[in-house]
Amino acid sequence: MTKLSYGLKLKVVTAYLQGESSISLQRKFDVSKFSIFNWVQRYKKYGSEGLRRRTDSHEYDGDFKLRVLKWKKTHQTTYAKTADYFQISNPGTIANWQRKYDDLGWTGLFRKDVQQLVIDREKISELEHENELLRSEILSLRAIKLDSATIEL
Repeated sequence: MTKLSYGLKLKVVTAYLQGESSISLQRKFDVSKFSIFNWVQRYKKYGSEGLRRRTDSHEYDGDFKLRVLKWKKTHQTTYAKTADYFQISNPGTIANWQRKYDDLGWTGLFRKDVQQLVIDREKISELEHENELLRSEILSLRAIKLDSATIEL
């Protein structure tokens, strides 16, 4: 994802607040309406500093992510409002957490390497299938052995 400059964000927000439509700004600056509305909301709440990129990377632990998703569900609100409530600069971050939760369950929020978790699940599924085949084969061999033992009697 391309990071847009503070200057561009400020220019877009200023134009929007002066009455230019989001569709016009979307075309002029090749940015999404979602981004425009997010920037305007952050500008209104935090001033021009709300448009600056964070220099410190934020790592959220699994418990925090679960708390955010639970709050969003309990309050039946949007990603943007949830992000604003928890002071998360990008609502898409919460959408990603929700997708991981939906796909992988709560463990997906605690694993740093989600791709590895997907691989692990696929491997487990393959091993479970292989176990079922081996069980069937063992049962078949036992049945054959019993049949041959019966014939010998």
